Amino acid sequence: IMRDTASVADTHLYGYPQYQTYANSHANEFFELDTWYHTAFYTNNNRPDAASFNRKFKRMYGREMGARYPRYGLLGFDIGYWFLNGLSHRLHAPAETVFAGMTTYRCSTIQTGFNFNRVSPTGGYTNAGIYVVHMRADGQIFKVDFAW
Repeated sequence: IMRDTASVADTHLYGYPQYQTYANSHANEFFELDTWYHTAFYTNNNRPDAASFNRKFKRMYGREMGARYPRYGLLGFDIGYWFLNGLSHRLHAPAETVFAGMTTYRCSTIQTGFNFNRVSPTGGYTNAGIYVVHMRADGQIFKVDFAW
């Protein structure tokens, strides 16, 4: 079959979070179509922090992390890292105000983005963190941390 590459040159695909489950098996097509998708969790395993975490996980537990989304080992790490790092920046704050600034606090995580919004003055917080992943036609992958 001959493929008319000129017909896809100006084509862009925007997809759903489930697209990341097909990113390995259909990488060539996603790159060719300049694919974008949104997701609450994404890991580029080529990043040094992700590669290091994967090596340490395998050494600690004697196996690879499951290929499920989200990867729960990373989710637990990101949650713990975000909260403990946030606490370390506010060690001398009164206990009731430790997370009062959590709507403006930012911390680099591996898989899950956190951007908390206060629900109400007497309520809790919701996480509005989301990523937009761009699989560019030149073969590069970019993860954009998008907060709404």
